[in-house]
Amino acid sequence: MPVYRDVTVVVSKNDEGKRLDSFLREKFPDASRGTIRKAFLERAILINGREARKGEMVKEGDRVTVLRLQSRADVRYWPNFIYGPKVIYKDDRVAALYKPPFMHTLPAHYGEKDTLANYAAYMFASDLDDEFLTPPRFLSRLDYETSGLVLMARDDETLAFLKEKQDAGEIVKTYVFLTTKPVSGSVTVTNKIVTTGGARVKVSKREHFEDPVYHTAFEVDSIYDGVTLVRATIKKGRMHQIRAHAAFAGFPILGDVKYGGDVLDVMKELPLRPLLHSYQVEFPHPSGKIRMKVNCPYPEDLYRVLQHFQTLSDKPR
Repeated sequence: MPVYRDVTVVVSKNDEGKRLDSFLREKFPDASRGTIRKAFLERAILINGREARKGEMVKEGDRVTVLRLQSRADVRYWPNFIYGPKVIYKDDRVAALYKPPFMHTLPAHYGEKDTLANYAAYMFASDLDDEFLTPPRFLSRLDYETSGLVLMARDDETLAFLKEKQDAGEIVKTYVFLTTKPVSGSVTVTNKIVTTGGARVKVSKREHFEDPVYHTAFEVDSIYDGVTLVRATIKKGRMHQIRAHAAFAGFPILGDVKYGGDVLDVMKELPLRPLLHSYQVEFPHPSGKIRMKVNCPYPEDLYRVLQHFQTLSDKPR
């Protein structure tokens, strides 16, 4: 069975009034009910760029986007020790893992064993079912090229708790990136992300997210000769949200050629990617006693580029 990624279907007049889950079963007949249900749970189904509910009715002209859809029976989350990922923090309820750049968070096909999920299955095998049909309980995913922290629940109760807190805006994720463009202090972008079904998203100039959990807050961390290190804070993210919002605000991420970012000479010997790193996650612990903050060291490529500009500058100012 194929894996569907970033596929958009426009609702016709004949399909108007159908339940969204029924509409998807008709358009993707080789996907099981369980697969479609799982896609909704993973927030991988959008209508007109927003998160969709399986029971809502579709209207003519609606754009239904499938971010990822695959038969559960075609995938196993085989345990595999991989060099690169690391367990940054763990206790009996939660874990925070480091995902290197150029690694998928979840496998895309049967037999794939070089993803963060495979590493998590190796490190936390007792948390999964015996046949490895159920994926590790990641709260969210990172893009293939993005490095940094992924928060993981170690049981279903904890996952439900963390999802509830995420929806309430109580989980805060901070990313860092470099840009060659000037950034003036603090900037918050509230414009809606519009998924077009392609490999990139657009930012609406007129429509804004009413729910502040979808806002992106940018703040200057350090200024060097030639680049600025920026912190980006989100509570819930859409596809490419930080990348698109940064470009919309006028300071695209260094290396992010898809959204207009520059590529500098110092990067020529490095694999090209947006130098975006999930640096910190702050969340209420399910024990109810503390609020935790976990940090993740910079990956080698970001560290090397940053060190280059630190050397050129007397000091951050």
